[in-house]
Amino acid sequence: MRFFRSFLASLLAFLVGMLILIPVLFLLLGGLIAALGGGAQVVEVQPHSILHIKLESPVYEYEPEGPSGIDLSRFLPGANDNRITGLYETLTDLDRAISDPNIDGIYLNLGGSVATGWSSLQDLHAGLSAFRRSGKFVYAFGPVWNEKA
Repeated sequence: MRFFRSFLASLLAFLVGMLILIPVLFLLLGGLIAALGGGAQVVEVQPHSILHIKLESPVYEYEPEGPSGIDLSRFLPGANDNRITGLYETLTDLDRAISDPNIDGIYLNLGGSVATGWSSLQDLHAGLSAFRRSGKFVYAFGPVWNEKA
């Protein structure tokens, strides 16, 4: 009889402990994900702004992902500093800049040699040409120019 009373008391203590611990762990996990994920930062574009595009790293036709299909590197501290830019994202930004009345032009910074493929460069050229046809200017700067620039 004493064994069952001790067993039931231990079982009840375990269940009450789990009922308290599990929600607390979910709240902590949710807070950690929210803190690491950050969220999209809304930027208000001022009138007569110039879009600064840096092509210091390759523009990929796809965004590299981890083995699980998710790019986990963006959750690391300082990940936005070395963020890999996708071609689709860049072309979408160019289309938005064409229709944005607050953006007057583009400053294109070609840092060093351009290590992007020819087909991606053709798509970027088409996007920049469409931007220029909209009546806005494009200025380009680069310390070193090669055939791809």
